Amino acid sequence: MQTLSVPVYQLHLSLRTDGLDADGREILRRYGHVEKELSRDILVRGDMMLHTLHYAIQRAFGWTNSHLHAYRLPERIFQKMTGGTVPEEGDPGPVRHDGSFAEWKGYCGLYFRFPSTDYEDLYWDDDDSEGQDPETWMRQKYLRPSPYRGQSEHRKFIRHALEDFVLRFPEIPSDPLVSPEKNRERMVQVPVARSILHDIENFHEGNANELLERLPVMDVMVPAEELDGEDELRDELAVLKKIQARTDSDLPTFPVTSSLIYVYDYGDGWTVEITAVRRVTPEELPEIPHLPFCASLDGIQVMDDVGGICGFADFLRTIHEGTAKDIAESREWAENLWNWSESLKDARSLL
Repeated sequence: MQTLSVPVYQLHLSLRTDGLDADGREILRRYGHVEKELSRDILVRGDMMLHTLHYAIQRAFGWTNSHLHAYRLPERIFQKMTGGTVPEEGDPGPVRHDGSFAEWKGYCGLYFRFPSTDYEDLYWDDDDSEGQDPETWMRQKYLRPSPYRGQSEHRKFIRHALEDFVLRFPEIPSDPLVSPEKNRERMVQVPVARSILHDIENFHEGNANELLERLPVMDVMVPAEELDGEDELRDELAVLKKIQARTDSDLPTFPVTSSLIYVYDYGDGWTVEITAVRRVTPEELPEIPHLPFCASLDGIQVMDDVGGICGFADFLRTIHEGTAKDIAESREWAENLWNWSESLKDARSLL
């Protein structure tokens, strides 16, 4: 492979198995060929768009691009950027986004999307046809990627969306008691300009922590040793927000994290932790025909519409330990999926 003019990174993709008990983890080990964790290590160009990376992640884990997805910053990073309460290191629990709308607004069009349900625009390149092999289609997406051709991730569009939102809803409801059950009698109206993101998300029905997918990997995430220090990063972000306030252009950004969260199929709840492990030197690059490239894997591929990681463990248990009737029915169902196999794939040919 030729020496590249952009950096190449090793990304570690780890599929979260938080919901599994010890028995479920043993099922993955025994029948899913999982030694440590269900994961893949892939090599990617730093200038690969997050949207293009999505297709590589789908193919690496065996999904077929059949459901919604999003990229998010780790909650600690997101809360720091938006002035919210920063959770403890390693806290896996859900985080209430109590950062300010005003702070978050400054990053919209730089890092974050404005929440939208215009799925035709969000998934601007979903051009596969019925009956087309999804593996072949997705492979074309990351081997011959297109430039971003949507509208809703451009700064100009986002600025208009923000201005329209503030004009239409100068005040929004807020629950000062933050009850898990919505009690409208406790709701008070607060100026949207002084609201917190938790209230914006409830009112607008979206997640404020969703990244622009037109961004290149290296403009969001790099290995930890390449990140600027926290104070320097804060100063750089402040300057970047000031510049953006004066323009409608899409500005280049800089990395703010060494890891990202990728979520897929909000019903099944698949979550992949993406970590930038290191920069790969040209001398280390194997003689491979293309990037992205899967360097190693742990565990077989999963599947769509199985009920997430817990449903997948139950499926594996059924086809190996179930009754003859259940085994036959489950295997017949799996045979109707695109190319699913209970065998461990070769990493080098995965992508």
